[in-house]
Amino acid sequence: MNNNNNTTTTGIPYSQPISAIPAHLLSQQAYASPPSTSPARMESPSQQGMGRQIPLTCAGHTRPVVQLQFSRILDDGNYLLISACKDGNPMLRIGNTGDWIGTFQGHKGAVWCARLNEDASRAVTASADFTVKVWDTYSGTALHTFPHKHVVRAVDISPDGRWVVTGGNEKIVRVYDTEKPNEKPKESKPHSAAVRTVLWDEWRQIILSAAEEKAVKVWSCDGLELKHTMETLDPVANLTLSDDGEVIQAAAGKSVYFWSAQTYELACRIDTKYDLSCVALHPYRDRFICGSRSELWVRVFSFPEGEELEVYKGHHGPVHTVAYSPDGMIYASGSEDGTIRLWQTIPGTEYGLWKTQEEEIAQYDEAMLAALLQEGALAEYGADAGIIQAMLNGMMSPEEYELLRLQAAEEARRQHALAMQQQLQPAEPEPVRAAEPMPPPQPKGYAAVAAAAAATPAPQEKYQPPRGRYQPPGRRNIAPAVYQ
Repeated sequence: MNNNNNTTTTGIPYSQPISAIPAHLLSQQAYASPPSTSPARMESPSQQGMGRQIPLTCAGHTRPVVQLQFSRILDDGNYLLISACKDGNPMLRIGNTGDWIGTFQGHKGAVWCARLNEDASRAVTASADFTVKVWDTYSGTALHTFPHKHVVRAVDISPDGRWVVTGGNEKIVRVYDTEKPNEKPKESKPHSAAVRTVLWDEWRQIILSAAEEKAVKVWSCDGLELKHTMETLDPVANLTLSDDGEVIQAAAGKSVYFWSAQTYELACRIDTKYDLSCVALHPYRDRFICGSRSELWVRVFSFPEGEELEVYKGHHGPVHTVAYSPDGMIYASGSEDGTIRLWQTIPGTEYGLWKTQEEEIAQYDEAMLAALLQEGALAEYGADAGIIQAMLNGMMSPEEYELLRLQAAEEARRQHALAMQQQLQPAEPEPVRAAEPMPPPQPKGYAAVAAAAAATPAPQEKYQPPRGRYQPPGRRNIAPAVYQ
């Protein structure tokens, strides 16, 4: 799967062996304060005896999630996660738990990209409604809107939040100044295809762009002049920059490319068997993750060997985007199924909402004992409420705790056996009741109609005066007198 030999490849420099990779790409010396414990060269779940891990699922989107980004670790020790989705509603979440913070509402089309600045005070989004918006993450209001002439597929923001770089179906890279939003933006020479990714490199004051073509281009920030071009064998699907800004990685076709961000030389190319859609390098640079546009799996590979370490399935659609958290403890994946899933780098460790197996067992035991205490099942062998409460508060020795747990389990089994015995006992027969007399048969059909008619009394007739010719008042029908 890895391509660490010196075989000549058409259209690209040699794929270099591990020994030829610059030392600063393989060491952790570039970090200002390296972590005390590193998950470098961690054993895979199969080597650790672990099974599959169950990720945290972040619902809320109604259409495919196409882009994810974690923020830096903020002053309070937390970090955020922003997501772009085709439902037009980018969302902001707490990074280590996935809890929803807010939704940026205002776009009238699919949102293809969403990014945060360094302190996560500003967010930028690129949409199919031909606009790019700058948001205040504290209030959720749109601060600026930059119109375009076509669909905007990519956006990024400088760490200080002043500069916004965009790209899309116009095939042009633009740079906007948020302090002068009405000024005409800077524009680059056009790509040969639609721009899919733009990245702002603050360390070297350059802009990286990848279009639907077989190259990654490097531009200067001040004048958008083309400085360098890095070629690939296939069109670039995804382009990312490592957290320390030292490694550029791209997914193109079935290969993953790693370049030095200082010299733009190809460090290594790792070939896989999968049609890749996204890639993300671990902050410690010992592994990377990939998603595919043709399957539902999230795959973890070693770096730079390219050995497949772990494979996880949790999505119900192709994986469009992946990203590592700034501390490297978890990674996120977004899929066609409209969900975001958070995975542990080391399954089974206590982090965020994940708890260790021992803690889960202890919580189960405490819940069982608390339930038995509430039902009064422990009172029969002298366990009063004070002892149970002391155990629940951690004030009891492990030996006493284990003895009490065994007693509670034995009492629970006894209660269960007693309940089953009561269910198996035959029920007492009910006394025989005297038969009630059968009601007389009721007539049916026409006989029933006739009986009902006979039982109904005949209506009394009202007096109707005889009808005659109308006589006007003052005139009567009197016979004439007969005179003799």
